[in-house]
Amino acid sequence: MKKLISLILIGIILTSILIVFAGCSSKNDEVKENHGNITELESLGNIDVNDNIFDVKLTIPAKFLENKTQEELDAIAKKEGYKEITLNEDGTATYVMTKNQHKKLLKEMSDTINEALQDMVNSEDYQSITDIKVNDNFTDFTITTTHEELDLNESMVILSLYMYGGMYSIFEGKEVDNIHVSYVNAETGNIISESNSKDLDNKE
Repeated sequence: MKKLISLILIGIILTSILIVFAGCSSKNDEVKENHGNITELESLGNIDVNDNIFDVKLTIPAKFLENKTQEELDAIAKKEGYKEITLNEDGTATYVMTKNQHKKLLKEMSDTINEALQDMVNSEDYQSITDIKVNDNFTDFTITTTHEELDLNESMVILSLYMYGGMYSIFEGKEVDNIHVSYVNAETGNIISESNSKDLDNKE
């Protein structure tokens, strides 16, 4: 089921959610192509997660479905073992899966995010970043850097992390109150910068 999970930034965000549910394969290097736009996080909020006693229902916005027909959705449901996928009158689609399938989806989404974060460490684009730590629900990130002040690349990572945390929380079925990102100097251990997603709303 891991091939269902691909984490996204601005250039691939729409197709990635299709990858999550359509069983298409992907590579983590897609995650590093772009560095996100916080407005995309807001659009992800339209994903509705209804967790009942036995099943989990995920309602996906129409713009993420690329005009798929009911027949195509039925084929996806059969292939992936979901109980059903229903194309709604408003163009959205409701996926019904077991709680275990939902847990597995979140676990593999978590693994993919962690792999993408580790790919950033000491990469060509982020040579100054030596470590990234995160809590279990991806709402608190700590980035260790050799710099004493953030450069442009490091600053752009913040929006990417907001996207990761926001997307995971949405599929988990929980509202995103805030995603916190702190940068720590590798030599001194001092915090050199902190950022909170909730502050973006205050700046509007």
